[in-house]
Amino acid sequence: MATLNSRKSSRSYKIIDSMNAHETMTVVDPSTQGTFHVVAYDDSGLRRELAALETGDSVDLTLDRAGIRANVWQARRADASTSAS
Repeated sequence: MATLNSRKSSRSYKIIDSMNAHETMTVVDPSTQGTFHVVAYDDSGLRRELAALETGDSVDLTLDRAGIRANVWQARRADASTSAS
């Protein structure tokens, strides 16, 4: 279960809105149908990898709350790989 500040374990998320010009994207946790707006990234390499993915692709990530705003998250690498489905 998610805590207020972090989704501590990595999970597989499905991209429902690919990265836009403002470098934000929206993902959904298929197991809970929870939607997360990703606005920050652990590093520029992860940001580039996620930018290359398209709507419908899946990726393993760990999410941490980004600041105090509601439902905005920072993506951290779950492992070294992402997967398209």
